[in-house]
Amino acid sequence: MDIEFCQSCAMPMNKNVNGTNDDGTKNKDYCMYCYQKGEFTSGMTNGRND
Repeated sequence: MDIEFCQSCAMPMNKNVNGTNDDGTKNKDYCMYCYQKGEFTSGMTNGRND
């Protein structure tokens, strides 16, 4: 079984920690700590402050 990781913070992911898109669906790329309601929770992603 492959383990997926958050593309922002590298946290190991499962369906319980997926972030959410703006329509309420689960986002498979980012965890709930980095991505909620279609937006990043902070100004930093992948170590960059864009």
